[in-house]
Amino acid sequence: MTQQWRRPTGYEVLFTLETMTKAFSPSVIKSGAAIRWNLGDGVVMVNNDITYLYGLEGLKVVRALSSDGPLGVTRIQIQSDDLVGGLPPELGRLTNLQYLSLDNNHFSGSIPPELGQITNLEVLWLHANALTGSIPPELSQLRNLQELQLASNQLTGSIPPELGKLTRLERLSFRSNDLTGSIPHEFGGLSSMAYLNLGWNKLVGSIPAELGTLRELVLISFAGNQLTGYEAGAFSGLFQLQNVYLNDNLFDEAAVDAIINDIYKDRGKHTRDYPNLQLGDATPSSAACSKIIELRASYDWTIACNGC
Repeated sequence: MTQQWRRPTGYEVLFTLETMTKAFSPSVIKSGAAIRWNLGDGVVMVNNDITYLYGLEGLKVVRALSSDGPLGVTRIQIQSDDLVGGLPPELGRLTNLQYLSLDNNHFSGSIPPELGQITNLEVLWLHANALTGSIPPELSQLRNLQELQLASNQLTGSIPPELGKLTRLERLSFRSNDLTGSIPHEFGGLSSMAYLNLGWNKLVGSIPAELGTLRELVLISFAGNQLTGYEAGAFSGLFQLQNVYLNDNLFDEAAVDAIINDIYKDRGKHTRDYPNLQLGDATPSSAACSKIIELRASYDWTIACNGC
């Protein structure tokens, strides 16, 4: 039975539990931290000394609401607990939160734009749920964000170009959703990006040249989309690249040749390592195939494509 929320006195976070299937015991990491339980009316209150909250197990629905005043919680980690329901917009009031991990549950509904108010947030993991709707452009306000994981949901719409403002972002994965539109040119502003995974969506158009400014890139995956083109320079000078997954797209011969050329161009002056390049059924020209054969003889280069 759903419980009415009552503002706690002297507490900063209140979880109201709509269905509790078994007894549970969270583990709180802080000396002297205390939790007051009232299982009779399904209310759990957390006092304002708590900064880390882990593993609420056995809950079917969790709503997190905050009281007025300073908020001390910096980390919430509730993973793989079969939680269902929507993500509460009140999470946006937890302004000191640095780490929010609600992945591998069964949360549904949209991503609250209020999450953009948690400006201290460094890690946001919402992957492997059943979230729908579009990605809120308000997430671009999270200027301290380093990891954004929204993979394996049912998100739709285009990728907000505003996310290109996240200059501290190192890992981004929107893999396995239903996103449409093109890869934003504004992603050239993700100057700290190392792992960029947009695979297995419905993205169209070309790989933008602005990605060539992302010198920290180690992995790129655009596999499983409907990309057709490649803008020269997108992969040029990315000497940290180790894995490039472009298979299961619609690249023509000219695009494939340009990709191969940009990846190997000038690379030998900086490193003898070539990235694992997966092109799937895409077919390069005979001249590009000859170059691949030549490079394979001199370097350790794994490339999978049609014809060579």
